[in-house]
Amino acid sequence: MIKIVTNEIKDSIIERVLEVRRGAFFEISNSDAEELFDINGGLFYSFFIELQALGYIRSLSGDFESVTAFTTSALDTFYLQGGFVKHYSIKNLLEDKLMYEVSRILETGEKAEKSEILAKVEKLRPYIDTAINLANAAVTVKSFLSGGSGSGGHG
Repeated sequence: MIKIVTNEIKDSIIERVLEVRRGAFFEISNSDAEELFDINGGLFYSFFIELQALGYIRSLSGDFESVTAFTTSALDTFYLQGGFVKHYSIKNLLEDKLMYEVSRILETGEKAEKSEILAKVEKLRPYIDTAINLANAAVTVKSFLSGGSGSGGHG
């Protein structure tokens, strides 16, 4: 069976980090990852690389025994705002709302207008793709500038 690090598991890991940290520093053993979250050390470390790229942790280090890092206040804010589950739930709701609105326009518009509406919607696609690419590039640049190379071992 393929093991996937779901948004629910990600939020549970963040909750654990917040529970065990001393100041901003935390250390979690790879055995905890297997016991508490049913994921191996490699997937566990991979998630922390994601958190570092997002700016939620810094100074990530790991080996076959444990993962250590320092949290940023952005992690607290992200967690208090609902974490990954809420973030993706809102994203999905917005996508559904957009599709509903486009569908409604197409259903209620005049036939002559439909092709024009479709053309306008289709013209928006490159802008949305560009915005997504820019957001991904910004995360990569932010990670690079903060010294996050993703190195430091993994479990």
